[in-house]
Amino acid sequence: MARAPCLLAAAVAVAFSLPTAAAQTTPSPTSGPTANLVILGDNYCPTGYLDYGTRYNAGLGRITIVTAHEECAARCTMYSGTQYDGGCRSYMTGMYFGSLYCRSYGKNARTSRCPSWSKPGNKGIGSGVFGSVHGETNQENVGGQCCSNMTWVAQTRAGSSGADQTAASASSSSSDTSASSDAGVGIAITLGALVLLYGIFKVGQHVGQRGNAGLTPAPSP
Repeated sequence: MARAPCLLAAAVAVAFSLPTAAAQTTPSPTSGPTANLVILGDNYCPTGYLDYGTRYNAGLGRITIVTAHEECAARCTMYSGTQYDGGCRSYMTGMYFGSLYCRSYGKNARTSRCPSWSKPGNKGIGSGVFGSVHGETNQENVGGQCCSNMTWVAQTRAGSSGADQTAASASSSSSDTSASSDAGVGIAITLGALVLLYGIFKVGQHVGQRGNAGLTPAPSP
């Protein structure tokens, strides 16, 4: 059973890395995002962020565990300056086996589709029903979020030529099918890890029972 944390970590890493897409050649902005942005319309993301249906492709930094979406958004804002490997431009959260995972994303291309479990109201994977409190982690199931910094999106659009925009649009369309397939691979890997853990547990249990049976004194004739 000692392999369980390693397998879980691997499954989380896969899930938060997929889907990805090839980077575009869009020039980087010269300044970071500004604060106090006005958001029009219905939007669940915090001030300055918006769910565009896609996120920036490149994962930045470590995958972390937080207790609220606001912590992940604040982390992305804190490291949004260009000195931090180009700056955080998107963040994504999701419930995974009773914990709320968070990751920052950046670089220039924004063609990776947000998976279904990174949406509000989605119960995620292995975390109970939405709104429930996990018995082991004491974390409330708060669903997920997939939000991009509106200023970064505006700046990357402004810094792109018409040809770049056309190429990005074509790349986004062509990646829809592969993105869905990659997300399915991530879920399949997770389920496979759970099946493997269950198999290890059952084998150990069976061996233990056989060992105990061998220590039982034979009945007298």
